[in-house]
Amino acid sequence: MSPTVEKQPVKLHIHAQRFEHGQPVDEEIQHLKGTLYRKGEIYYLKFREQTEDGPIDNTWKIEQDRVTVIRHGAVRMNHEYRLNSTTQGIYHTPYGALNMETHTTAYRFQPLGTTLPLGSGNSTNLNHRREDRCGELHWVYHLSLDGNQVGDIRFTVTLKA
Repeated sequence: MSPTVEKQPVKLHIHAQRFEHGQPVDEEIQHLKGTLYRKGEIYYLKFREQTEDGPIDNTWKIEQDRVTVIRHGAVRMNHEYRLNSTTQGIYHTPYGALNMETHTTAYRFQPLGTTLPLGSGNSTNLNHRREDRCGELHWVYHLSLDGNQVGDIRFTVTLKA
């Protein structure tokens, strides 16, 4: 018998930063709406980005030690970020395809249903209102495109029900 699929609308706060030599050089913040699915121990996050080049549909497969990012639209990619691993793929843009290599150095996923710590302390309170339930996905990786070092990328995605 296959596991039941749970579905939850979510608000996403995506914070992406690029670092060179430990110094921040780029930052992007997005506020989007999406849907989080849970099937057993695996989560799927689906959402749409609007960019200058057109929309991008995203599906992120979130597991205990990895996230697989699948994007279709103005850019296309299917790339796995696995903790302490180097992975390769192709990043397709409207201007051409780039060979992509990443080495993931940090990864953490805290699913919906727990409350993110606020301020000091590290308390978990499951008695919050439904709309206050949060989750967080965080990962850091070193990125090279076509053999050129791009820098270290840090993603933090906060989910709210």
